[in-house]
Amino acid sequence: MKRERDKTGNSNIVLVWNPEEWGTERPFYDAVWKTKMVPGWEPAAGSNGNREAWDLADAEKEKAVLLTCSDQGIAAAHRWRLPVIAIRNEEFWREHGVQSLFGAPVLLEDAEALTGDLLETVWKRFYGVPLVIGETARCRIREIGGKDLRQLYEASGGVIHEGQPEAAGRSWEEYREFWDAYLRNQYTFYGYGLWLAEEKEQAGGLLGLAGFSDAEELSYWIVPEKRRRGYAREICSFLLEYAGENLGWKRVCARIREDNFPSLDLAESLGFCRIRRYQEKGVWVSEWKKSVLMQGGAENER
Repeated sequence: MKRERDKTGNSNIVLVWNPEEWGTERPFYDAVWKTKMVPGWEPAAGSNGNREAWDLADAEKEKAVLLTCSDQGIAAAHRWRLPVIAIRNEEFWREHGVQSLFGAPVLLEDAEALTGDLLETVWKRFYGVPLVIGETARCRIREIGGKDLRQLYEASGGVIHEGQPEAAGRSWEEYREFWDAYLRNQYTFYGYGLWLAEEKEQAGGLLGLAGFSDAEELSYWIVPEKRRRGYAREICSFLLEYAGENLGWKRVCARIREDNFPSLDLAESLGFCRIRRYQEKGVWVSEWKKSVLMQGGAENER
């Protein structure tokens, strides 16, 4: 269930670049990528700093990603409110000085590292469009978007971490504040987190949340009316494969309250082994671990 990587191109993305940085050799594979060469990073006289100075069509503006090897290019992307990728260019730096490239969300060692999947990720991160992580037979797993929060709040009763020793519902304002901060930082910084699970065949068919913490811990929550239908096992099985193949992890852990019998049974059925039990705020919790498959299919020892 590994997420397929598009290494060839994305016909919808327009790469905006400056020949002053790269010469006229068109380094971004014109046969694959749509490109737009602009005369410089400074706005033309009378343009008031608008992107129209570059003569970009509306469709190009909506799908543009700026590629640069300079701090000036990154500043231009911020001025014109465009997503940006920084690329090291030693030849340019020898003539103009080494650049910090601070402020770009992605820094590549060379242009050959560009992929269609990377461009899509940078573009979607910039505009807050949720990325699809993968699909199972019945489910789609994707990032959470701001438009999902009200539905999640109503389905969960404001509870963020069900199953923890303290799992009280929060007000809508507290709930939204938590998730707004989470969505601003988690996916961009880590590349993973809690994701939304939905039914593929039903628009808006919310199933719940599932994913990982930065401690390589698996967690999930299924909306009450969709439980006991095998969704948790289907989603968690996908995520365990994803952790090994896409995140490169050797093992995944889980912490489960010992009165949560369905989750204990699920952990055992997925091949987790209980390694210890302890009390947390008066509640008995057990910790479980499982080896996951690395890319190439070789299982790691515990």
